[in-house]
Amino acid sequence: MYISIGKCFGFIALISSLVGLLPQVYKSYITKLTRDISMLIILLFVHLLGLSMVSMRG
Repeated sequence: MYISIGKCFGFIALISSLVGLLPQVYKSYITKLTRDISMLIILLFVHLLGLSMVSMRG
């Protein structure tokens, strides 16, 4: 059973978006301030999550 290229790119997008969000979450956990989370990073994460869902679907 082979994994399609779309699913492969979807997994890569999902993992890279999660790894990219970890420093923001860690900083917020340490400082206990949610204002440390950048709105641009959140929007980028949502966008990458959507793209990974679309590409894993095919």
